[in-house]
Amino acid sequence: MHPSNGSDETSTPAGDWPGSDQQAEETLRLALDTGRLGIWNWSIPDDRITRGGYHEQLFGLAPGSFAGSYEEFLACVHPGDREPVKREIARCLELREEYCQEYRVLWPDGTEHWIEGRARFHFDSRGQPVRMIGVVQDITPRKLMAQHQARFQALFEAAQDAVLIADDERRYVDANPAASSLFGVERENLRGRRVDEFIEDVKGDSVDYAWQNFQVEGIQRGECRLLRPDNTAHHVEYSARANFAPGLHLSILRDVTERKKAEEAVLRQTAELQQFAYVASHDLQEPLRAMVSFSQMLMKRYQGQLDQEADQFLTYITAGAHRMKNLIDSLLAYSQVSSLEPVAHAAAALETSLHCATVNLETLIRETGATVTHDELPLVKADHVQCVQLFQNLIDNAIKYRKPGLPPRIHVSAAENAREWLVSVRDNGIGIEKMHRELIFGVFKRLHGNDIPGTGIGLAICKRIIERSGGRIWVESEPGQGSTFKLAIPR
Repeated sequence: MHPSNGSDETSTPAGDWPGSDQQAEETLRLALDTGRLGIWNWSIPDDRITRGGYHEQLFGLAPGSFAGSYEEFLACVHPGDREPVKREIARCLELREEYCQEYRVLWPDGTEHWIEGRARFHFDSRGQPVRMIGVVQDITPRKLMAQHQARFQALFEAAQDAVLIADDERRYVDANPAASSLFGVERENLRGRRVDEFIEDVKGDSVDYAWQNFQVEGIQRGECRLLRPDNTAHHVEYSARANFAPGLHLSILRDVTERKKAEEAVLRQTAELQQFAYVASHDLQEPLRAMVSFSQMLMKRYQGQLDQEADQFLTYITAGAHRMKNLIDSLLAYSQVSSLEPVAHAAAALETSLHCATVNLETLIRETGATVTHDELPLVKADHVQCVQLFQNLIDNAIKYRKPGLPPRIHVSAAENAREWLVSVRDNGIGIEKMHRELIFGVFKRLHGNDIPGTGIGLAICKRIIERSGGRIWVESEPGQGSTFKLAIPR
């Protein structure tokens, strides 16, 4: 327990231990070396402490640096443990009990270490204490392990997710309260039950196959189906680690049944809305064509035969019918993009997609004097047809919002990082106010009313296309300084 001074006993493990011979000293040395123990002898009448073994090392002291008094020993003890150590020594002395205590020591470098001290008092013929002899051992690893176990146990019990521990036979050896609630089984009854009694399948694989993979992979995440004793099924997300302790495997399960139901409901509603939009826009095409046709016939047959106001009304009817047709065509295009499944493994050459888009817009580009240039563009995981539509809408948007009297200049470039390609479509147009940069990607959102032709759905389609490919789209712009649309596409 106590370090010693630099007396003539500092170099021997036995120190001034009475009655020691060569064999006893060798035995003692072996015991001290094996257990890395420190021994001490406190002569109480003259307050002199001698030490042996690894005593000074356990207190972080250099050999010979300990002064050898009880107060010097207390100075090595952590300030928070000094009074408890003094009280326990005094109590054992008064009751003539063997001393055993765990306490912290503070090394000169400021680090804390845990010590276990054990000792016995010796008394003279008058019953007065004359000596306290003991041994000290560093128990820091054991205390740290106990602290880790206590923290793990606290988290284990308080976790809202189900936490279970299984052995190599796939039998649960422990489960927290949340696991009991999820499985619908008392904790005591879960212990000893096999994993495959509850788990129906893992990502479509059998439990046996999934377990074999788990042993090889070490860490596994995914979804599985859990069947409770009351025959109700739950969808769960799991994260598992093999051999987190020898022969033991940890798994954490989260019930996502309600989330799955909500996602399925949203998907059904989305599909229904998409179908409605498609049907409505498709079925409106015929009456609109009739409106446009008859309004044009009225214009052709009766324009100039009625008064000026009637001619103006006919013009309004024809323009309105054309605009409604454009809106319905745009709505149909948007519903078609929304109803398409994401393309997981298709490859699109963006240079080819850009070329096709400029061919489709050739008349508009020629009439406005626009120039479309590009750097080398990559091959990306996306659908070629949708990439053509993406570039076509962005170029068309840049031409529409050009500066008066200034030919549009549009440049497409690309850069890459570890995760994605960043494609930029830059123009020299009128630019966009900061407050409108998110608004422009909404359906039918237009900033300039009818002053600039269009339906306000082109950028919404771009956003839908890029997001269904797992990417992002945004715009960087200043009024009067042009705009740069950024497309982040996963590599």
